[in-house]
Amino acid sequence: MRTLALGVVVSFVLTGCGNTDDPEQSVPIIDDHVLIQAVEGVCEARDAIDDSIGPSWEIFQNRAHDALHELAREVTEESRGRAAALLEAKQRVEVAFVEDMNAKGFRKLMTQLLDASNASLGELSLTPVRCP
Repeated sequence: MRTLALGVVVSFVLTGCGNTDDPEQSVPIIDDHVLIQAVEGVCEARDAIDDSIGPSWEIFQNRAHDALHELAREVTEESRGRAAALLEAKQRVEVAFVEDMNAKGFRKLMTQLLDASNASLGELSLTPVRCP
């Protein structure tokens, strides 16, 4: 079952936003700084968790969400497994918000997302982000 889930996630990364039928037109290259800022956004979102996860969610959506898709797309060429782990961690955070998870559990999931994001940066030979 895990293999099927990995295949679905990798398929999503490979055929997701920005894909085109025109072979002459490629997906734009994302600046490394944007990828690092996404992980910094995950740090900021995790640190914003208090009694409520709402403010953390807003930061996550505004600073990290879209760029994490780009990070997964970039890391797919190096490691499909790493890209899948990143997207799975991101999806767990999204589901936890929808299900209104408690702050302690949400913080744990955000830490897992941070770990997966930093591992992806490392796969791209970028320096992992250290949260303050």
